[in-house]
Amino acid sequence: MTKSKIKILGEKIVETDFEGIKMSALRENLLDMEKLLQEKLEADFQITPESVIGNMAVLIACLNKKVEEKIAFLSKQLCAQSADGNAQNMLYERVGLYKDESKYSTFILKVCAQKQRKFLKNSILIQSDMSEDYFTNAQDFEINSEGFCLAKFCSLLKSDIQVSENETFSIVNSPEPFPDISNSVAQNIVCGKAYENDVEFRERFEKSFEKIDFCTRNSSINILKNYVDSPNFLKIYDCKTEEQIPVGKILVVAKPNVSDEIFAQKLFENYPLGIEFLGDVSTDLTLPNGQNFSVNFQKAKEISFVVNIEVSMKNGFYQSDVTPDIKNNLLEYFISNNYGLNSTVNCYDFVPVINSSKGVEGVVDINIQKSTDSEQGSFITTDKFEYPVLSEENILVSYS
Repeated sequence: MTKSKIKILGEKIVETDFEGIKMSALRENLLDMEKLLQEKLEADFQITPESVIGNMAVLIACLNKKVEEKIAFLSKQLCAQSADGNAQNMLYERVGLYKDESKYSTFILKVCAQKQRKFLKNSILIQSDMSEDYFTNAQDFEINSEGFCLAKFCSLLKSDIQVSENETFSIVNSPEPFPDISNSVAQNIVCGKAYENDVEFRERFEKSFEKIDFCTRNSSINILKNYVDSPNFLKIYDCKTEEQIPVGKILVVAKPNVSDEIFAQKLFENYPLGIEFLGDVSTDLTLPNGQNFSVNFQKAKEISFVVNIEVSMKNGFYQSDVTPDIKNNLLEYFISNNYGLNSTVNCYDFVPVINSSKGVEGVVDINIQKSTDSEQGSFITTDKFEYPVLSEENILVSYS
């Protein structure tokens, strides 16, 4: 904010600078009012208690003070560098930035109990043997015919509670008889996150405006995300993110939902002349002066993968009914999660979805692989040019 002056209630001057307005004391306001009345009345006037003019002057000075306070509040809340609370949220939303929500820490734990026994959500309370943090089962689950279930647990609070690999737990409370988790260790750990406070949000806002000439990476993503199905299908790399990219060049990796020509045009409109675009897809654009200009970008490559599932089936159901329901539920879950570029797909995330499918008693075994000939494992990871794709024919269901 540059230094300036604001008139309030006639002659009163409020000075402002980059730190906001300079608040005056009530005594200072009264002296200003006294000086103003002396000039207007052309007399050696002094404000005295209980006089009519004196009381009016005190009232006006108090109103001036109130107006100053209101200006100070608005100047703070309408400035991106000082706003907080809801005002900060609303300002930053104008440039496509949203406060990060808090999240639970989650993990998968093998729970052993009597076959077909059911546990309701939040019915089991466990404690970490290392950190002494408490966790509870995040979903309803049922023990399968093998006598166990891979159940999802979450922290009691939404915060960055750390869970280590191979961490063990003890049961604090549960419906009796207690299930057995003595030989179980945490798998598929996802660390939670505390709610982003105003200071952290402001720091992220300021970092988002580190400039590449007069254009920023974050503002480019905010514009170009309208031409992909999800921001997860868009990445922009430059010399600040990749050492091998020279200054003045950028690499945009995307899975556009528009034609290559339209995406290239939007990319060109968002960057200044002089920037060189990298990538395998090249599109020639015609500038207003008639010159041709090539815009390159890297089109993301889809990577198909296979999920192998072995389940036990409840009595009274048929495979012809259960298998389609498992596949439909799994595909819906996968699509809704928007796995994008440089993603990790963990098969244990699918277990609660499969367990909730019609006729499924429980998941006996599950693994994932990039193809039927590749090595099986619990997860796959795509690189920064790839995104995972799951199709119905690549969901292979067998029964024990």
